[in-house]
Amino acid sequence: MSRDRIIQLVALTLVVGCLIFSSALIENISVERRELQLAADTDVGENIPPEYALLAQLGSFRGIAVNALWYQLEMQKRDGKYFEANTLSQLITKLQPRFPQVWAFTAWNMAYNISVKAQTPQERWDWVNKGISLLREEGIPQNPNAIRLYRELGWILFHKVGGTSDDMHHFYKAQVAREWHTKLGGDIDRMRARDYIAQFERLAQFTDDYFVSGTTGLLDGTPSSETFTRFRNDFPQASRVISELNELGFDPDTRTLLAIGTAFMLRDAYDWSVIEALDDDQLSEDARALIPYLKQRELDRRQRIAAVQRRAQQQGLTGQQFMELIRTPRDQVTAPSLSELRDNWSAAIADPLRSELLPFLRARTLVEQDRMDPRFMHRLMQDFGPVDWRSPFGHSLYWYGKGVDKAYDKRDRTKIDQINTDRGIIHSLQGLFRFGTLSFDPLGGPQGRGSVTAQPNIAFIPAYETAMQNARDRAADVEWGVANDTSYEAGHENFLHDAIRAAYFYGNQFDPDLPTARQLYDRVRELYWNRGEGFQRTYQSRYELPLDDFVLALLLEDLMMQQVPTTVITSLIHRGFFEGWGRNRREVFTRFYNMAQAVHKKAQEERAGGDNPNAEVARRQLPPLRRMVTDYYFQFMTNPVLPLLTRHRVYLNSPATIRLTTYDAMATALRAQSEAQGMSFGNLFPPPQGLAEFREQVRAQQQAAEENQPPTAIERQ
Repeated sequence: MSRDRIIQLVALTLVVGCLIFSSALIENISVERRELQLAADTDVGENIPPEYALLAQLGSFRGIAVNALWYQLEMQKRDGKYFEANTLSQLITKLQPRFPQVWAFTAWNMAYNISVKAQTPQERWDWVNKGISLLREEGIPQNPNAIRLYRELGWILFHKVGGTSDDMHHFYKAQVAREWHTKLGGDIDRMRARDYIAQFERLAQFTDDYFVSGTTGLLDGTPSSETFTRFRNDFPQASRVISELNELGFDPDTRTLLAIGTAFMLRDAYDWSVIEALDDDQLSEDARALIPYLKQRELDRRQRIAAVQRRAQQQGLTGQQFMELIRTPRDQVTAPSLSELRDNWSAAIADPLRSELLPFLRARTLVEQDRMDPRFMHRLMQDFGPVDWRSPFGHSLYWYGKGVDKAYDKRDRTKIDQINTDRGIIHSLQGLFRFGTLSFDPLGGPQGRGSVTAQPNIAFIPAYETAMQNARDRAADVEWGVANDTSYEAGHENFLHDAIRAAYFYGNQFDPDLPTARQLYDRVRELYWNRGEGFQRTYQSRYELPLDDFVLALLLEDLMMQQVPTTVITSLIHRGFFEGWGRNRREVFTRFYNMAQAVHKKAQEERAGGDNPNAEVARRQLPPLRRMVTDYYFQFMTNPVLPLLTRHRVYLNSPATIRLTTYDAMATALRAQSEAQGMSFGNLFPPPQGLAEFREQVRAQQQAAEENQPPTAIERQ
């Protein structure tokens, strides 16, 4: 065999070997291509500036140009030129839209670097919101499998908006609450958890029926004319509402949803007279244009309901019998007259605007504008609990969960993005447990742009505990690099203490869906009473206490009762006012008041014994609890920082005795604050019954006291 032939055979063997070897790498290369988004369409984005138009035509060389721009961006970031870096990063997203890192940097730069350089709360929020919107509406849709972008978006919502590190975080939270109350309403404030979740199912169903492409099976938020026709045929009552809105210049789109949502958001808290008197910066032109129409619909509905109630009285039904009738399924009503009455009631309370048109518009807006899937939102609620979408933690849960869900086909325990995104779900559930019950005043706050307060939502206790258990199981798995889960035991025990405290104060004993403090206390005793050393030992004796005493012990430890008993008692009273009376939950106030009473009693007992027996007992004693409540009531009601609507509800729920005692003293301040916000003092804080008689009684007591007053000067002898 000639030398040339041997060389040819060797070369051929090498070629075959290389082909075989390269084919073995195809699977790994495909995985990398999916993770780096290299398999997607590489068309550049729109609106490329003219000076960079040539770069868009460089084909494969465009990557080299982008690398050069990226280097320049890094230099600008290093030099603190964040605005310049932002401009350049947005250009890179146009040239290379499948480059997840630049989307993540641009959003982070807007939300964290540029926002803090703005001067006003609104400007700062605008930059934070730009970062959120960039990822939600552009970056993720163009990189649907880039889990890093889901994690970045979840983190901005969780940390920047939901956290407290930014000194404008209260304003951010209020703006998120305003946006999503406008879009999705505040029904969660008036419904039980299971009913709220069931109602949201309608939104998910409308998404399936009208906003999923029949050809691709993907979400499509721009319905065709055939879709509108089908919806109007399916819901003739809603079709009539659409026709009425058309006559007013409104189409079934996002603009109409925002106008109706704004009006309803304000109506949830205020009378129409207050709403109509608002300035243009507080009430949009579209919402103002629809108010007369919405007022008339509300009036018509009330008249229909009153007419049915009169018919019920004419038929001899008591109020209790009528309530039992409307709760009875229609097929179980046998008497024809009662069946007709029940049908009349169903027709009277029906509101196709709220029950049919709004779900359609909400589904469209979520899919088309916010790039969110109502079906996935509903699934999260089924899995975890009644998410209030006015909370930033609800949205961080959505995007963390969506990231894990979308990237399921490439899950890899070695990928830090995957692990951190999964942990983000746990942290979001923690946020919903601690701050998941919102109270939103759309006209509150120092600028009248809204104020939001948050309380624990014990409905998320089971979900959070499950998520913690999953993390605990992963920690115990040596494949995750950690073979010890002791830290999770300590964390779980602490969580159960927080859960007991929250359920004790905020639990509804009549709602079987919610865990009770007793159930949680039994659980922590079962798991940790007689286990382990060290950390758990400090709680051994406490688990012998009755539930009431255990909660008191936790409370005293957290609030350092021994050093500042007055502060602790005042804090409990404040929470009773705000979270009990302020949310029309008198039972919550009672729980806080009872705990304040227990703290007051304990403090008095300790002071009676006295660490200084030579001091007068009276000087060491606290004022009577009722006097402390009355004194703080005046401070609370006249505090201009607190939302006026909350103080209005506190006033209406407070006993007549405390209102009579404080009304004249606080009336001047409340009148000035009400008028400053364009509201009627008389409507918000009407005089309590018996005020004239009480004033006369006080004058008589003062006169009697003056008559019995000893002389202040000594007469000369």
